[in-house]
Amino acid sequence: MSDATLEQYTLLLVGRTGNGKSSTGNAILDKPAFKPCNANIVSNDDVIEFSSAQVDGRSIQVIDGTGTGDIGSDAKLDTVSLIDCITKGLWGFANNVNAIILVLKYGVRFTKQEKDAVELIKSLFGQDVLKKWGVIVMTHGDNFEMDNEDSKATFEDWFKEQTGDIQTLITECDNRCVLFNNREKDEDKKLHQCQRLINKVKAIQNLPYTKEDFQKAEKGRKKLLVQANFPKMESETKEMIVQLHAKLAEMEKNGKQRENSEKLNVLYSQLINFKTYLENEDDGAGLVGRLVQQVEVALLSVKTKMTQWALVTPEDKQDTPPEEEPMIQPPIEEAGVRYNKGKDMACIELFTAEEEDKGPKCLDRLLSHKRARAIFIIAGIIVIISIIISVVCTVVLS
Repeated sequence: MSDATLEQYTLLLVGRTGNGKSSTGNAILDKPAFKPCNANIVSNDDVIEFSSAQVDGRSIQVIDGTGTGDIGSDAKLDTVSLIDCITKGLWGFANNVNAIILVLKYGVRFTKQEKDAVELIKSLFGQDVLKKWGVIVMTHGDNFEMDNEDSKATFEDWFKEQTGDIQTLITECDNRCVLFNNREKDEDKKLHQCQRLINKVKAIQNLPYTKEDFQKAEKGRKKLLVQANFPKMESETKEMIVQLHAKLAEMEKNGKQRENSEKLNVLYSQLINFKTYLENEDDGAGLVGRLVQQVEVALLSVKTKMTQWALVTPEDKQDTPPEEEPMIQPPIEEAGVRYNKGKDMACIELFTAEEEDKGPKCLDRLLSHKRARAIFIIAGIIVIISIIISVVCTVVLS
């Protein structure tokens, strides 16, 4: 039967170095296709290997992905090399992947290093990669059989009883979890464990993982690069701020304003450039916010010194429009306007500050007008009284 008529499955093996990833690939293919690596030996993790075989009437391709043993451990992961290796190597072997096989070791606590390795896998391939395509293979099945020889407990019983982070991971993979004994010699048992794995792969309801799915996870890989570079950026930020405070203290002592002006402008420009460098390195990952805040505080310190010493920042010079020449105006006394309104007249008076104490001239005119009116009224009353007296006298005499 030709390969074209066989069921075909492409499996990508991922996991920490030392969990038995390569040995699992050999057990699946039933041949020594990959060279196992001891966790205590520095491995060539930046190499992706591929092999295939016909197993139980199926065509199976296995990609032995790069190990993630350095994440969270004492060794330092070359993140750039890892991403470059996966990006260039993975799709040279296959157009798609039916399942992501996460290799864990039975009998070992699910430590922070294991959790970090899982997060690395998600950052590389997408946050939902295990939920959609993940199958967990627990190696060292022989240890499981020894531990449960008396109880006769099955592996399914075991993983259903798990709690904490490992149970969360198993649930995320929709309970797609199988036990492997990579040292098994019995051919029937070897075939049976491989069949269990393929059944879990067939249970995945999603279309195969493709290059397009990989490209969608680009943001996660950028975040990994920022995380790898973060200690360096953090150290650079700390060093720059320490040097800044030392230089500001030196300027306080020398008191040379002109010289300090030039130095402060240089410091200010350096801080602006360093802030831009941090933001560019972050590239939207949102990981360097704390460092940027520290630089902004340093910028504020420099700007405060400039204000105290009556200096102008380069930034201010760009924003400040050119000053217009002042118009020459003749000196004038401070002036005011008063509005006086009486019953019979209104008076708007312009007055100088010097005249204010004397009172507005309009008030004098107003008072003079009221006196004239009073005299007129009194004269009128006198005339009327005279007329009345005259009339009375005439009547009496007649």
